[in-house]
Amino acid sequence: MRTRLTIMAIVLAAAIGAIAVLALLVVALGWLGLAVGAVGTVGVLGVYRLWVQPWQHRWGATDEEVHRAMPGDDLIPGAASTTRATAIAAPPDQVWPWLVQIGYGRAGWDSYDWIDNDGRPSADRILPQLQQLGWETGS
Repeated sequence: MRTRLTIMAIVLAAAIGAIAVLALLVVALGWLGLAVGAVGTVGVLGVYRLWVQPWQHRWGATDEEVHRAMPGDDLIPGAASTTRATAIAAPPDQVWPWLVQIGYGRAGWDSYDWIDNDGRPSADRILPQLQQLGWETGS
């Protein structure tokens, strides 16, 4: 699957980049460079954990939506969860055909096709052949 390889390549490139920066700091500043790299890493991770991650886990959702009970919440009581939301200015009967056709091997994810859909473009129209839910459709 190309998607998995793309994600692995991105993570590997980021890790190599971080190691290269750390190595340059050590070469340029010696042990002080290592300390600067360690403090910088802790700082970046701290900013992510305190500000970015909480925002990312409730992207677009109101307080009410975040605290609302959702189907499946009772399966793992007290589990950490992510609630994201977006407002769609259309009635449900116009949104449902788009939702029912999304997915890998179907109409795509309406996301970044180069990473989420193995490079194939997501559908830009309703596809009649993908309007049924089931394991046998769209594969």
